[in-house]
Amino acid sequence: MIYSATPHKQRSEKVEKMKLICIPHAGGAASSFLKWKPYLHPSVELMPVELAGKGRRFGQRPYKNVEEAVQDILSVVHKVVADETPYALFGHSMGALLAFELLHTVQAEGFHNPVYAFLSGKLPPHYVTEKQRHLLSDEELWNEVAGMGGTPVELLASAESKVFFASVLRHDFQLVETYKIVAGREGLDCPVMVMYGNQDTLASERAMKEWEDYSNGKINMHGFDGGHFFIFDNAFEVVNVINEFLLNQIEKYTG
Repeated sequence: MIYSATPHKQRSEKVEKMKLICIPHAGGAASSFLKWKPYLHPSVELMPVELAGKGRRFGQRPYKNVEEAVQDILSVVHKVVADETPYALFGHSMGALLAFELLHTVQAEGFHNPVYAFLSGKLPPHYVTEKQRHLLSDEELWNEVAGMGGTPVELLASAESKVFFASVLRHDFQLVETYKIVAGREGLDCPVMVMYGNQDTLASERAMKEWEDYSNGKINMHGFDGGHFFIFDNAFEVVNVINEFLLNQIEKYTG
């Protein structure tokens, strides 16, 4: 069965909750999105994805590649994307890349598209990652990570935590840095918003605009104060924007 991105037959039915599926950044656990919960509208239900080897899935084997990660994420959210209940998708940094590939898989396999996709803090996939962070020594890796911000101080203070977390980060960076985009695919059919931090040196506004090349429609752009981890440092403003766009979509289903 092929699911429509905006099925008209659903608009007269009550939509109690719209699920917001969130895919974390490199090294991030699902719990990183809990900071958003107090700001989300009651009509939006937070659904953070726990990636293998993180948080509640600590100890599980890390993914070998992006394809394996996407298939695992799809198995977690399958019930949502296979239903016609509206949902939205958010991914930050590595999570944005995984969200992008998940969207293509959803389209290719005939599942229900999200009403909105938010791609945050990640350059479009044609940008080749010059830095091979997964090949750095632990000391060099931590210098890179410290420059990005967003790493809890307690992880940097404990030698044991640093050794473990360096391994987690190295696997995640390898996913991103060995990724190769699939050529010749159709653009994304769902509405897309691209989010970026005005002080983020990893994802400039000019480069982020090129996400439009991967969409069948015009994308929305939204910049926020902050660096690479603006989504947490500026959580209230980020979630307010998400609320606004998702509530507009909910009205289309209930109007």
